[in-house]
Amino acid sequence: MRSDPPALVPQRHALWGDIRTWIALSFLVHLIGITSAPIEIGHSWRQCLTAMIARNFTEIDADIRFPRVDMGGAGTGIIGAEFPLLNYLMALLHQLLGPAHWHGRVLVLVTSCAGVFYFHRLLRGLFGKPIAFSSSLILLASSWFEFSRKIMPDVFSISLVIIALYCAWRYLEGGKAAHLLGYLVLATMGLLSKMPAACLLAVLIVPVIDPRIPRVRRMGLALASVPALAATAAWYFLWVPHLVDTYGNRLYFPRDMATGALELWQARGLVLEKFSFQAFCSFAGFAAFLIGLLLLARKQGWRVWLGGAAISTVFLFLMLKTGDVFAHHSYYILPFVPVMALVAGAAVARAPVKYRWLPLLLIGLEGVANQFYDLIPPDRNRYLLGMEAIADRYAPPGELVVVNGGMNPQYMYFLHRRGWSITDAECRDVQRVEKLAEQGAAFLFIINSDAQPDLRFPVLYRDDHVQVISLRILQ
Repeated sequence: MRSDPPALVPQRHALWGDIRTWIALSFLVHLIGITSAPIEIGHSWRQCLTAMIARNFTEIDADIRFPRVDMGGAGTGIIGAEFPLLNYLMALLHQLLGPAHWHGRVLVLVTSCAGVFYFHRLLRGLFGKPIAFSSSLILLASSWFEFSRKIMPDVFSISLVIIALYCAWRYLEGGKAAHLLGYLVLATMGLLSKMPAACLLAVLIVPVIDPRIPRVRRMGLALASVPALAATAAWYFLWVPHLVDTYGNRLYFPRDMATGALELWQARGLVLEKFSFQAFCSFAGFAAFLIGLLLLARKQGWRVWLGGAAISTVFLFLMLKTGDVFAHHSYYILPFVPVMALVAGAAVARAPVKYRWLPLLLIGLEGVANQFYDLIPPDRNRYLLGMEAIADRYAPPGELVVVNGGMNPQYMYFLHRRGWSITDAECRDVQRVEKLAEQGAAFLFIINSDAQPDLRFPVLYRDDHVQVISLRILQ
């Protein structure tokens, strides 16, 4: 291990130079609105999907192999999706404490805080305190801030992988089996929870081929990676296709490399924006990243370059496989954000100690200010919280319904019903609605739209946001 350089800040300010202080502050800030339902502006649809799968584990079937959604029509709703570790942990809390949205938020928040803590410990051992502290503060204020309490598996999975990397480093240094076991378990859970986190594990190519590390430890790390990768491959390339083929419900649509490259090129402005702004939510952070790249080009040896190239290559592959989905979804950049935070932190750490707080303050304030709105759900979405009560008045829980949510599961989630989620255009298609009624749909819920398929269908309820239409006339 490298010896630590001089402290980042004078001793009298040691409290503010301790990353644990900033992680604790971040945790406390994220308690604002922690009990809120997923009705915030950003990515409420993805949170509803995660919470929906967790709720169905509690209410329908607790078999972790079969995640299910409510938009499966008259079928089971079983879907080919990520391994539902986060969803299952939420379901366990639902069983113990009763259903609540804060279960998912707290699980992600605690895991994300642990991820930053071990990110700091890993970098402190590899690069010293100044880089570790600067990089960790930048990570806390980056897009990590927005997603570190959302009911989504992204930051959850990345945090598990970061802790796994810390365990791997400790194993390579000390050779303790407990650290190797920790790496195996955490890497497996992280990769299964969301596969893009795998790009960070690519950095392990460096110690595996580094002759300075005892051969038996390098072999141990390589062998421990096999079951983690095998379990991930079995879930995503064998089990998920089986679920899709059997039940017909799919969460993601991978591209071939050529199609992905074309889509990324066509959306190149949005792709560039993911790196230049979305990663840090701060132009100052991106500027520090660019400076860090220039400094790395001048000073660093082959190990740093090989590690960065390995992570970047795997991340580029994932970008190509997702295509324009990467361009249009801000959270797809998240697996690469810790790398960008490290590069930016290395640049900041080169500043004189007495001025180092200035770029950190600028990056932190800009990043948090651009994301703070997400902690407080807007009033205009609070009508969603009353939709289940409306549904209870007209559609008993066992009835199948239709809602105009399209691909967005949010409306179906807040109705707490099962059935079909179709587009506004389909709601206006009488034949389409009649066909769904023949398949068992008893009610049509139209949310925030004046769409109505036909005057033959009686409107049972109408307010500023919701229409309830009976389809029983066709049954």
